[in-house]
Amino acid sequence: MESNFSQDIKQNAERLNSKEEILGKGLCQPFVDCNSGSRKLMFSIHMEQSLPLVHPEVPFVMTGYEQEYGDRSSSIIKADTDYEVVAKVSKFADAPQHHYFLILRNIHNNKLNFIERKEYTHSTETYGYAYDNTVLDNLDISYEVPKDELLRKSTAFDQSMNPMDSVNLLGTYVATDVTMEDSIWLSESARQKLTSRLYKRVTVNINDNDILLNLMGDDDHYKSFPMIGESIKNGILCAVRREKIEDSLFTQSVSMLQNILMSDDKYTPGENGIVIDMDIHCNNPEILKEKYSNSQVLYCYNDHIRFITEFVNTIDRLKKQYNLIDTDLDYHLGKMYYNFKRELDGVQFRNQKVYSGIVIDFIVKELNIPSTGDKLANRYGGKGVIAKVLPDDQMPRLTLTDEPIEILINSSTCINRENIGQWHEMSLTHVGKCITDLIKLGYFDTNEAFQEIIKFLGFCAPKEAQDMVQYINALSSEERDIFLQSIVDSGNIVLSIQPMTESMSLDMLAELYKAFDYVTQRRIMMPLESSTGQIRFVPARRPGVVGHIAMYRLQQYAEEKHSVTSLSSTNLRNENSRNKANKYYKSTHQATPVNFGDMECGDLGHIGFENVITMLMIHSVSPHARRLVENMFIDDPYLVDIKLDERSSNRSAEILNTYLKSIGYKLEFEKVRKKTTKPFTRKPFTITRDTSIKPFIQVDKQIIQNMEDYLNWMAACEAAARKKPFKYRPFTYRDDK
Repeated sequence: MESNFSQDIKQNAERLNSKEEILGKGLCQPFVDCNSGSRKLMFSIHMEQSLPLVHPEVPFVMTGYEQEYGDRSSSIIKADTDYEVVAKVSKFADAPQHHYFLILRNIHNNKLNFIERKEYTHSTETYGYAYDNTVLDNLDISYEVPKDELLRKSTAFDQSMNPMDSVNLLGTYVATDVTMEDSIWLSESARQKLTSRLYKRVTVNINDNDILLNLMGDDDHYKSFPMIGESIKNGILCAVRREKIEDSLFTQSVSMLQNILMSDDKYTPGENGIVIDMDIHCNNPEILKEKYSNSQVLYCYNDHIRFITEFVNTIDRLKKQYNLIDTDLDYHLGKMYYNFKRELDGVQFRNQKVYSGIVIDFIVKELNIPSTGDKLANRYGGKGVIAKVLPDDQMPRLTLTDEPIEILINSSTCINRENIGQWHEMSLTHVGKCITDLIKLGYFDTNEAFQEIIKFLGFCAPKEAQDMVQYINALSSEERDIFLQSIVDSGNIVLSIQPMTESMSLDMLAELYKAFDYVTQRRIMMPLESSTGQIRFVPARRPGVVGHIAMYRLQQYAEEKHSVTSLSSTNLRNENSRNKANKYYKSTHQATPVNFGDMECGDLGHIGFENVITMLMIHSVSPHARRLVENMFIDDPYLVDIKLDERSSNRSAEILNTYLKSIGYKLEFEKVRKKTTKPFTRKPFTITRDTSIKPFIQVDKQIIQNMEDYLNWMAACEAAARKKPFKYRPFTYRDDK
């Protein structure tokens, strides 16, 4: 029996309560039916790659399903049953409220569980997100936690559990010399809005013959690294020096231990980092007492032993108090309890193998502000790279309100990628922006303003308009003024539009513009730089649509992608390669190699050739090439000799020789003098046995008496020519008559 495909689709569609149930992650993408399938999938990937922002915002255009993500997010912890707080153990004695463990007792069966209060969650080597621990900080011993009570949540969700991983930027689509292809023009205020936190795990290995430098102490107090909550000094977390007896009088003096040498291992996680967590492992605590340089490490290690001892003793006391066995402990709680007991019993710490030295794991929090080269994305699978950042007073401005535009994007990218949904968002926020600006300027009183807002919501989100009417009617006149002022201060009107059921079409946008005939395209003042460097503003050739668009910051930022060739490691081909030391933040340059060629020059050409030349000088492999680029920049470029000099060698032959050496062969190079090219050349003569042709060189008849001797002489010349070609100097011309 053949199945009817159309009938199967119809039957499955009848089981759906709404069209949105088929979207999955696409529930957070407005106007999903206006975007291509590939861009829908790319949006789902961008959600996973988005960086949590310090000051996130709820988008002005929402789908109404954002809370569904909050209810299912693993970063939001709720009580799964009724608990009682029975104990509290702090990880750090000097900062007891910074990081601690709450031991919870299940009221129904007396089983023990726990929740960890910490500032962060470390996802990868660099990324993570912050926690909101307001509820945990208010819990005391004997407090009863009811089921489903919120205990901890990520800062990327608001109080209504709506995700906040983007910011609303006032922008427009325009083609300029800056916004070419994927390039984005950003203002300084927008750049600050996109600030995010980075959580870097730094592992410091200290061998028996290593010395931690006294970078943060003085002659009386030895301090090698920041404590919990302290900032990194000069971008260096700590430094380790190899102990050498022969150099001890110089390298191990009090003053020299406070200065970094070229040979020291430096750990450089960032310029503005703060230490927020620390773990210390040591299999031989006695070595900490032998060196004065380990005094701070010994203090932190003793605090670590204090913490795990208190944790184990607390669990033992609770087990005895409630008559519990090990199986009555939660799995994760039992695992921690078992590992801590093993450490107290002297079980050796293993780092692939038993490590005889000291291992310190730091978590460093850093505030990272985006710069040129960082990637941004919207909710429609459209991404771009920041090409230019200008102060707010140098950005294009709205004529009516003199408000700077925060982001400029090339409109052609939307057509090429077939994600027209972003134009719908820009169009709706454009209308909402015009309404709020007119309210702010006093064109409407309070009643008229609410009428316009409700009228606008009636076109876009009818259900939201009904809720707005009921809410406004229940407010007093003073409360209505406060509510209206909050809408104006936000800068736009928040919309909740279902992605498919309440989809927006071009015809609906046309009707919207007819209903609000006073809403027109905005006049824009564009900045122009004069020859003296002064900025002046001139009216744009055409008005444009100016509205808010929600932008993400992706985990691809330029700081981790660029490396300085003169400091980076190279392979046998003399190409930049990844440096393993960078994994532990031991080097000042980045790990990812950069290939700077013709495509990169073309991409950066619109920024200015000065920047291109600067990049070539920084990232060129050859020091000789960098000098040539410098000469091209400061001297006459037509007089620069770009030919290889005598010190240059054949790199391809060197690579081939390296491969041959691995199998037991070796190339032998014979240096041949370069052939000198002159204006006049002459072919060498040829030897022939034809006696009718006279040789080039005249032979004395007295030497050759007969024809036999002549032929023997010609044969000898021919034999010599086969062994080694004849060479003659080129013609020379002299005034000698």
